[in-house]
Amino acid sequence: MKKATIAVLRGDGIGKEVAPEAMKVINALADKFGYAIDYVHAPLGLEAYRLSSDTTPIPDETIAICRAADAIIKGPIGDDKGDKAPAGIVEKAVIAIRREFDLYANLRPCKIYPGFEYLSPLKDEKVRGVDFVIARENVSGLYPNRGRFEPGEIGEFGQDMAIYTRNDAHRIAKVAYDLARQRRKKVTIVAKKNVLASSRAFAQYAEEIAVQYPDVTTEYNHVDAVTMYLMSKPRDFDVILTTNMFGDILSDQAGGIMGGLGLAWSVNIGEKTVMYECVGGSAPDIAGENKANPLAMILSATEVFRYTLKDPKPSDLAQTIVQQILEDGWRTSDIARDTPSDKLLGTKEMGDKVVEFIKGR
Repeated sequence: MKKATIAVLRGDGIGKEVAPEAMKVINALADKFGYAIDYVHAPLGLEAYRLSSDTTPIPDETIAICRAADAIIKGPIGDDKGDKAPAGIVEKAVIAIRREFDLYANLRPCKIYPGFEYLSPLKDEKVRGVDFVIARENVSGLYPNRGRFEPGEIGEFGQDMAIYTRNDAHRIAKVAYDLARQRRKKVTIVAKKNVLASSRAFAQYAEEIAVQYPDVTTEYNHVDAVTMYLMSKPRDFDVILTTNMFGDILSDQAGGIMGGLGLAWSVNIGEKTVMYECVGGSAPDIAGENKANPLAMILSATEVFRYTLKDPKPSDLAQTIVQQILEDGWRTSDIARDTPSDKLLGTKEMGDKVVEFIKGR
């Protein structure tokens, strides 16, 4: 029996609903493939802010629990039902946990499931077959609090400093190229090297890794061009390798191509741990109503078998089953059309459906 301990940060709003569904599915896969999974819960975000005496959104106890675990599952954080998060709480918690555990690589897929072209604002023929991953450098660039001045601190300006070292670019590039080898063997490096020195460094150092992968095609595009190409020819992309800020922007654009975040999952890879999270927000307007789509959280959390336990079979099965459920017409309200073929499920019922399919395989 293979064992693992997972820290669960369920978060706020719908996080309290989708995280339990992900655990339910992990348990079903664990039973099927011979794993024993223990869960340790800890607060993060608004819940932590309200509970802690020093009003921090990421308490020391939460950090300690995560450090002792084999992996982290993080639900959405932010506003809760009837409780609005103070300004900066979400950003402080998210950036702090990335830096605390050096989660340097964020992987966010953009996949149009067969028959779900209708969700995208783009024409069906543009998005049919779209399947790419954004590999975003996650802890460097503009976001770290270095060389930063808020307006009025020392003058009439605000300042952020963007730095990319050879090591920063090398390690995210290795993740991107290893992933491309498992896919269609193409990496698009995205930066703004015609203007920004940090982008020139990122692209140059990434290309030093590219030569180690002669079987993978490499191309470079400026970020502004890529925003256009994602609208006009999104099928051309396989793995997009990019910086922290540009990855933040492009991954939201990828969510727009998908037509929403209900199926948008992600993985955050560090040197010693991996954090699994869905991309969407806490959606306080539907929190507690059994309406939230748990599939993004399920797809993300079940990657724990691939990246933490080094066993891709349960993760592959979860992805296959989610696609089968969608093809069979099962929907939550956010991805449904008002057609007779749609069979609507709530949050818990969708989790149950995934477990049912796992047990039936």
